[in-house]
Amino acid sequence: MLQQDLFAGEPAALPTQERRSNLALGARLWALAEDHIYFGTSSWKYPAWKNSIYFDDYQTKVAFDKNCLTEYAKTFPAVGGDFSFYQWPHSSMLREIATQCPTKFRIVLKCTDLITMAHFPRIPRWKDLAGLQNPNFLNVDLFVEHFAGPCSAILGERLGPVLLEFTAFRDEIVTLGPELGHRISQFVKAVNLRFPEIQFAVEFRNRALAVPALFECLEPAVPAMTSWTRMIAIEEQWTRLLKLKRNWPFLMARPVLRPGKLKADADAQYSPFGRLHERITPMRATLIDMWQFARAHNIPSYFMISNTIEGCAHRTIAEIVESS
Repeated sequence: MLQQDLFAGEPAALPTQERRSNLALGARLWALAEDHIYFGTSSWKYPAWKNSIYFDDYQTKVAFDKNCLTEYAKTFPAVGGDFSFYQWPHSSMLREIATQCPTKFRIVLKCTDLITMAHFPRIPRWKDLAGLQNPNFLNVDLFVEHFAGPCSAILGERLGPVLLEFTAFRDEIVTLGPELGHRISQFVKAVNLRFPEIQFAVEFRNRALAVPALFECLEPAVPAMTSWTRMIAIEEQWTRLLKLKRNWPFLMARPVLRPGKLKADADAQYSPFGRLHERITPMRATLIDMWQFARAHNIPSYFMISNTIEGCAHRTIAEIVESS
């Protein structure tokens, strides 16, 4: 079926079993959110989720993209926002999110990459800047003006922890280790002087940075447990974090890719992300362990699941929640 066919003609009859399952999942997830346990997907605009998450009649893809977050939020109490990684979040987009979601909903936005990359990647997007040092790496004033200020003003309490994603570092940055952690910590503390309500999670995507010596330098930011191509397994990250015995203000896990798997391969294998293709038992067990730990210690926690980890994020979440 062509994608545009999903939005054309008369709406299909509702698949009763899928609808019942969806309502039950939503009730369970929102009940968990009352205890500050937030499960959500890393994004939300997937036409293949029609008749499993989305049941409303969207006449066009444009209408779907613009309005489906309202329906998404009936099932999920949280969502990830990658759109803010590649450009500053526009006020119009933030207002659309705020008007479509209840105040108890949480959106975990990625910090714009202009703040988190030490050097401009050698890709066409950066043209003449490719390979050069980024003068705005961890620039507090720039972040406050273009990110923290608008997001805090428009989203209010809907704004969950902001994710600082550090993807590709040169060797000289990786070898900084704890010094890099201290720089990130200083950035967060400086932002919190102006916006004390904003929390930060830090996601490293370099195996060499998944070390306790760096984790413990990040406070008041929290290390996010991530499953990614070039990272150690998420269960090993969680084991290392537990050994620090810190009183973290919240926990976060973001399973994105199985270690060793390229995103392009996952996209090709799993698209359009309507069904599960595999079940990664150690990853699921780690999320359940983090969830139980958070509940036992009364710590808010965020579990943001990507389609590219097993094939369909909402089905991964449903099976994890049902198994616990």
